[in-house]
Amino acid sequence: MTYQVILVDGDNVAWKNYYANSKLWFNGMHTGAIFGFMRSILALLKQHKEAELIITWTHDNSYRKTLYPQYKEHRKDKTDDRKDYFIQQNAIEELLTAAGITQIKIPGMEADDIIKLVAEDCEISEENCLIISQDKDLLQLLSDTTHVLRHQKIYDVEDFQDEFNFNPKDIAFYLSMVGDKSDSIPGILSIGPKKATKLITEYGGYHHFKELKDSGLPGPTNEAKKVLDDWETIERNIKLIDLQGVPIKDPKDNVLYSDVNTDKVIEILSKYGLASIVKDVMEIANENKN
Repeated sequence: MTYQVILVDGDNVAWKNYYANSKLWFNGMHTGAIFGFMRSILALLKQHKEAELIITWTHDNSYRKTLYPQYKEHRKDKTDDRKDYFIQQNAIEELLTAAGITQIKIPGMEADDIIKLVAEDCEISEENCLIISQDKDLLQLLSDTTHVLRHQKIYDVEDFQDEFNFNPKDIAFYLSMVGDKSDSIPGILSIGPKKATKLITEYGGYHHFKELKDSGLPGPTNEAKKVLDDWETIERNIKLIDLQGVPIKDPKDNVLYSDVNTDKVIEILSKYGLASIVKDVMEIANENKN
């Protein structure tokens, strides 16, 4: 499939490269996140030359923190990593801006919430969209026009159903039951992936279970009863996992941009000792300048 829009979960790709390239240093500074991120972006631009590339970044997660203060709590255990990582993320944002690559950052929203808004716009305009992220929650956006590249595999609706045995729209309910360790979200005790999948395939998704809960009827199995008995956890988790955010007229109104600055591109790449990608990044910057 030819894609008109490539949507990159900036946080996810940058963190992945931060840990994957943790041994890369230059002049006493870590450079792995910057190097790996830019290599990934250059590969995408080369493979999808005609597509519009958009990088999304999290502004804050206060909405979800209000719902559940322990949201992403485990990330505080690596304070030094976080400080070092954000130095590199800031450099990545500066470099992308100087090279004229589109980024979106919206107050009160996380990167994947922004991806949802842009993907919905693509669906309305019948543009094919490819999302780049390892996060499972983004699989809920799969449709005829929206696909997700995850772990080197491009998922469409059929691929998802073959692997998970239920509809992509039910992934939030599935994760609400099993939990999501990457975001410090606990699930229902003793409900693992196999049991959660069985519950969805045999008895339906969130709306079916909500009807059962509202009716006061008992669950059809012990596993279903466990879910209904801990419905508060399900409701909380659905709000945490379901992609949403502040309604805005056009997410692209929040694009971070400036005039292309090739001197700045060279300055940043030189500062972090990234001579090996100067030529490729400069080609992109010069193309965007014209």
